[in-house]
Amino acid sequence: MERSLRQGKPEASKDTFGVNPLFVALALLVAVAAGIVIWLSLAGAPEVSTNDAPLVIAVPPEFALEDEGVPTPEDAHREPVSEPAVDVAPEISTFLETDAVPESPPGALEAVPPARSPATETPIADRADAGAADAGAADTGAADTGAADTGAADTGAADTEGDALDIFPEDDIVLLPAPDRDLIEESEEGALPMVGPDGRAPWQVYARPFEDDDARPRIAIVLMDLGLSEVATNAAIRMPGTVTLSFAPYARDLEAWSILARAAGHEIMLDIPMEPVGYPTDDPGPHTLLTSLSADDNIARLEWLLSRFTGYVGIVDQMGSKFTASRDAVQPVLAALERRGLMVLDSRATSGSVLFDLAQGMGLPSAANDGFLDDVASRAAIDDQLAALERRAREKGYAVGIGRPYPVTIDRIAAWLPAARTHGFAIAPVSALATQ
Repeated sequence: MERSLRQGKPEASKDTFGVNPLFVALALLVAVAAGIVIWLSLAGAPEVSTNDAPLVIAVPPEFALEDEGVPTPEDAHREPVSEPAVDVAPEISTFLETDAVPESPPGALEAVPPARSPATETPIADRADAGAADAGAADTGAADTGAADTGAADTGAADTEGDALDIFPEDDIVLLPAPDRDLIEESEEGALPMVGPDGRAPWQVYARPFEDDDARPRIAIVLMDLGLSEVATNAAIRMPGTVTLSFAPYARDLEAWSILARAAGHEIMLDIPMEPVGYPTDDPGPHTLLTSLSADDNIARLEWLLSRFTGYVGIVDQMGSKFTASRDAVQPVLAALERRGLMVLDSRATSGSVLFDLAQGMGLPSAANDGFLDDVASRAAIDDQLAALERRAREKGYAVGIGRPYPVTIDRIAAWLPAARTHGFAIAPVSALATQ
């Protein structure tokens, strides 16, 4: 019986709790392996501080970015600096066959240093006798580095290379060198224009010559807002020298641009930003003349603007629909311009502008705009404005038209100039229309 019971008793293949030892061993091995993996991962991780300091993880040298070519936050808002180009690329028609309006490059309203020679950084007064105007010839070093592509177009000039750009035999006129040492005043801001000891005024010395006995009705064409776009500025400089060019004070390389423009025979002016009715929503820039400022503050701003470059005959108001309607604001500015021997072109930004009338009352050489050519920047609209300009010139003997360096504006003016000449008009620099 006892033998029989032992034979019927199950074999001891499990432990006391009925768990197979093989599974227990496998579970222990898995736990140990998992622990090793976790320990290795923790050993290679960076230490994390328990304070509020940001976590800093060292980057191996092979993954580090090179400093060169990596833009900084400041660079994101910095305008590329390049020299104005002398030669215009041959793809002229591409630039003019679009009605697109070129935009100003980023950072165009940044303050720029006082006007100096880009190549030598020599103060203007020190190079007045060194033939500064010669630097504007075709082989000039100050502008021979080539124009950067601003994205507006490939080039900018009339697409009639041989005809529309060379229609005036007087285009071989050579302007006097600028600046004239006797006509500049060195200031903390830079070189300022002034009347010379002998009574010579910049508006006369820097003017493009014109035959006063020319009895034909006179039309002056003024292109504003130049210098902000290399493409547009090159296009304007390629226009006949009878077209007057006016430069924005916030553009870069203004002294180099002015040298090129005068070397091409253009009389030049300076845009002066003035307060518009929509200010500050419409803001012409940090040195805008404002009705809310004192006369002294506005004169200080004016002198900063006048010091940007040299060789201009006078100023034209940019925007300014509110400022030019205020006698109290305008009077001190005109007095300062008179002391410096400059002429004034009233852009007539508003029908209520008193700029021209006050200038006339003071005996200040001045002219007034008879119409913006491209408020509607289309071929048909610009052609209509040019025809209206001819009618005004026939009625009163002279007329001034202001345009901007849009491709379509330059195209239409270039096409109109030969016709205007055959219609019996004299295309004159704006100084030839100034009255006192």
